[in-house]
Amino acid sequence: MRVAWDTSPGHPEQPNQDFVGAVPGAVVMLDGAGIPGTENLCHHGVTWYTRNLGGALLARLATPSGPPLASILADSIDEVTDRRLLGSCWARIAQENCVGKRGE
Repeated sequence: MRVAWDTSPGHPEQPNQDFVGAVPGAVVMLDGAGIPGTENLCHHGVTWYTRNLGGALLARLATPSGPPLASILADSIDEVTDRRLLGSCWARIAQENCVGKRGE
């Protein structure tokens, strides 16, 4: 089977935030539509996240007779979130969101 795709950035001055990849038996397409105003929360950005999540998904989907799709997705999200560099960004976001909310 032949698989082809075409994707482009949402804005000409930004990198393409989408991810598309295929392995025998599976295709992964992630629309990395960034949320305005979140650019300063993590220096990795949406493009980094979609590429890493897409790669983690493809690696798991390449194994025939693997776990259920929901488990593959959950494990892939955990893998990307647990990476040391991204983890420090999310910890900062969580800390900023909790300031002033403790004890409420």
